[in-house]
Amino acid sequence: KCRMISQNSSQPGSQPPIVYNITVVSMFSMDSVNGWTRSTRPREGATLEVEFTYSPENDPTTKGVDPPALQWECIDSKPENSCNVPLSKANQSGNSLTFNSEVLIPESQINIKVTAVYGGHERTGTFSVQVDKDLAEYEIHVRDLKLGDNPTKFLANTSTSVFVKRVDKDLPIIVQKYDILKETAGDNDDSQETVVTTVEVGEKQSNSFSLDSEALSLVRGQTYTLKVFMEDDLEHPKSGKFVVNHPPTKGTMTLSTEEPQELQEVSVTWSGWSDDDDDDQLTYTLLVKKESGIDEYTAVTKTSISVVFPKGTVQLTFSASDGLESVSLAPRTVDVVAIQEDKVVDAAKEALGSISEDANVDEVSNKVQLIFETVDSSSDKDQDEDKDDGISKEKLEEKQDLVKNMANVVKDSTENVQSTEEVAQVAETVEVLTTNTDFVTEESRTAIFDTMDTLLDKDITINDETSTSMAKGM
Repeated sequence: KCRMISQNSSQPGSQPPIVYNITVVSMFSMDSVNGWTRSTRPREGATLEVEFTYSPENDPTTKGVDPPALQWECIDSKPENSCNVPLSKANQSGNSLTFNSEVLIPESQINIKVTAVYGGHERTGTFSVQVDKDLAEYEIHVRDLKLGDNPTKFLANTSTSVFVKRVDKDLPIIVQKYDILKETAGDNDDSQETVVTTVEVGEKQSNSFSLDSEALSLVRGQTYTLKVFMEDDLEHPKSGKFVVNHPPTKGTMTLSTEEPQELQEVSVTWSGWSDDDDDDQLTYTLLVKKESGIDEYTAVTKTSISVVFPKGTVQLTFSASDGLESVSLAPRTVDVVAIQEDKVVDAAKEALGSISEDANVDEVSNKVQLIFETVDSSSDKDQDEDKDDGISKEKLEEKQDLVKNMANVVKDSTENVQSTEEVAQVAETVEVLTTNTDFVTEESRTAIFDTMDTLLDKDITINDETSTSMAKGM
């Protein structure tokens, strides 16, 4: 980086002042000081073109005069004599003076006096060039990722927002253009990169742009190099690699039974799903849309999960995602047969027992909430003399024992909680388990308190809504 400082002067007794301007070409920004224009950010390694002009309206005698002859000399420099080489490399063309800052010594300062002679008149001005030690450092970012040698994935069917920032100093950047290159076979089986396309960025006051892989006809799975040119530093573009993403290939999803009963364990199995990008790990999602809301089951390394359904009609949507793109099967509906009222508790026990030890948090939460809601809403009143508020003591104790077991299952699953979303799922489940206080025993309460303690001990952010659920559950 260079910094240019300038001023102008005129000889005593000469004609009225003639305004001279220095214009430094290919620089980021310019401002005017005492009639001179100086760059605030010339770069080390860039070509500086210093152009001298005058305003003839200030001196009518200069109309039609040829461009002035320019003379330049080094006034002083730090370190001493560091300006000899750059001045010897300078040259005049018309009313322009050009020299290359690549020959400047890093961390040097050069004070140069320029004299313009025309029509018997002479004007002088001085400017200073200061050179920093290092070149500017840039980074190219896509989403929250930095482009580098390892290819970053871009979406194929939408524009990708790209932005550039300078990391060595907090200074603005303007992107002028970008090249897209791909690797091709060269002579002697050597590979080389060739430019696929060059795009001029339309919005010239921004450090960002949108790259539309579809509009540019980029090939899915092909690795490209993105080379970005900054307006104030065209000689030092920044590069990073990217690849156009392959979405997953659809497979199949089957149910272990097409006519499930309420709370019956149903195995959901899938196969044939794949992704052309070998490094991708697919995440599978099953959405169960029911009357009271939507349950979501997810799996990564598994090829099947166990679910239970409420009575009535549910809609199932199965999808796979590679982290960027998701593909889904067409939704399907399943009619779930209601079980007899006197068999609800037994079915609930069986459904609770179907939850495996390696079940993830959403599977445990979905099943436990559904089992509780089914048990809580079941009509198992009888007319026995030994009854309490319309429910027999035996049935009440069965439900209390069931809720205690549910609380323990939730407590065990809490050890696997790793995210804010999973904390919220557990807190919501605990809140559901305590909605009917008749079912909550001291043992259930102990399991619930242990669950809350485990959540609070984890270094995971808990939002206000989750905090409310936890408070209600306790």
